[in-house]
Amino acid sequence: MKPRIAPAGNFPARESLSKALRAAKQIDPSPDGTPQSALLRSIADCFDGREVVLTSSATEALFLVFSELKRLEGRNRIFLSAYNCPELVTAAVNAGLAVHLLDTHEKTLEPDLRPLQQERDLSDAVLVLTNLYGIPNSGALPESLLHSQNLRIVDDGAQLFGGRRGENIQLLDRSLHFSVLSFGRGKGICGVGGGAIGFPRNISAEQSRLDQKAGPARSEFKDRVRYALARLFEHPSRYAFPSSMPFLNIGDTVFHPELQRGQLSQFQALVALARFQEEAAAASTFVRNARLWHEIMRTVGRGVLEQPFANREFGFGGDVVPIRYPLILSRALDDQTVSAIRAGLFASRLGMSGSYPGTLADLCPGAVTVRGSLEGASSIANRVVTLPVHAYVSEDT
Repeated sequence: MKPRIAPAGNFPARESLSKALRAAKQIDPSPDGTPQSALLRSIADCFDGREVVLTSSATEALFLVFSELKRLEGRNRIFLSAYNCPELVTAAVNAGLAVHLLDTHEKTLEPDLRPLQQERDLSDAVLVLTNLYGIPNSGALPESLLHSQNLRIVDDGAQLFGGRRGENIQLLDRSLHFSVLSFGRGKGICGVGGGAIGFPRNISAEQSRLDQKAGPARSEFKDRVRYALARLFEHPSRYAFPSSMPFLNIGDTVFHPELQRGQLSQFQALVALARFQEEAAAASTFVRNARLWHEIMRTVGRGVLEQPFANREFGFGGDVVPIRYPLILSRALDDQTVSAIRAGLFASRLGMSGSYPGTLADLCPGAVTVRGSLEGASSIANRVVTLPVHAYVSEDT
């Protein structure tokens, strides 16, 4: 049994966009109905009727949440795992919050919460859960933090699959906390950008006075071009092309001292809505292929790698849906062997990739404060391999 490349993808096909456009008129039949309004209603249903606001990106959504938590509650520090997307730091710094980094556990990708638990007063603090590769982090929270009346939690669902919240539905009291979604490339709702905020029940969008319309409107034409390019390069055998052409700006996640803001385009909303409507079928594919990788790696990778999904004892029943399948190569392997394994997987054209090339301390120098050792996060950055779980991977018998 070995993986092979199959002709399918993670972005919605053009015919899916046509279906979504027709569905949008049914979801919001009012004269003012648009893909944006239909997407808004669809997401609100997943957030149990809570208020939802759409944004031009998940980074902007996080920026708005952090800004409001600072204004409304005096929150001025955030805590997050050091192995993470640097755009989190972009959002926090632009909102005027200090960023404190927690180490990341190698075997499970969970944040090391001990420095946070040692804090005497969390009334000015925000904990950001980033759910790497689709692994919900709320299961790692001790009761003292999960139900703390002082700590605010932001559930960054950018890497959780679609509208599914899996374990987070039961464990994270979302009536008390903000949630954020992303519609970016490679996310659970895979699209050409955009994001959403789910509000706690005790804070309304009107009360928060979110400045949603700062920045210019996005170009519908450019978003259509980005969609065409993304579809062109989404096949694993073509991953090397955008990597060799950085001017395409496909998949870059870097720290920006200044946040570029804008307004969600109707085409962005249409692509996200199309993917949202295909969630159930896509989730089944993602889970099936994650199970395939798990079975293969359990045999060939014994003793030389860690499987965070398996180590967290998540099954493959569909409640938790990986958006990629991460593997952590053992520290017992020397750097030369790690490089050789990565090169071999990349040459196989199966869609292997690394991930963030360093910790947030490495990627955002001078913009973060380190809380203790970041040994685990550094090891993950040097030794992580992620494998695709969307429809390009299937079982060759």
